[in-house]
Amino acid sequence: MATQIGDIILYLQQLGVYDYFLPFLLIFAIIFAILEKTSILGKDKTNINAVISMVIGLLLVVQQNIVSIINSFLPRASLIIIIILISMLVISLVGGSSAGYSGGVFGVIVILILIGLVWSVSPDLGFNLNISENTRNIIIIVVIIVLIMAFMTRKPSTSKKSGLESFTDFMGGFKDNGGRKI
Repeated sequence: MATQIGDIILYLQQLGVYDYFLPFLLIFAIIFAILEKTSILGKDKTNINAVISMVIGLLLVVQQNIVSIINSFLPRASLIIIIILISMLVISLVGGSSAGYSGGVFGVIVILILIGLVWSVSPDLGFNLNISENTRNIIIIVVIIVLIMAFMTRKPSTSKKSGLESFTDFMGGFKDNGGRKI
């Protein structure tokens, strides 16, 4: 069964679906959505928006160097989105309840989670994280000193919010010019 699915994918690749059809469909959908949302050409001009989107999509597909950039960029962007979603899931597990971590402790946990996730995918991304023992010890000492200094110089928090609530309030503060949340 798995070879049949692999054969289908190879057949679609040989037909040029990945080099022509999918990039065209992506660019067409993005341009059409932008034209419909912004109403640059006027309201109720769906036909004109579709024609312009189709022309731009077809002109892009002819430029195979641009298509190759799109085909190499989108999987990487998808990987970054997956890493961000997993980070948010792990962070919500750590500080999910109202009695969760807050303040600097939550910030340190978030940073450690992000470092761990980057470390977990680093061999696949081509990063070489093999560092010497001396360098690792120096990094550990510096991190410990920074944590001690941050703990000693912090001001007590007056809010009773958990770390997750503080994070969601921070993320909820991003709004566009119309006052809507992004």
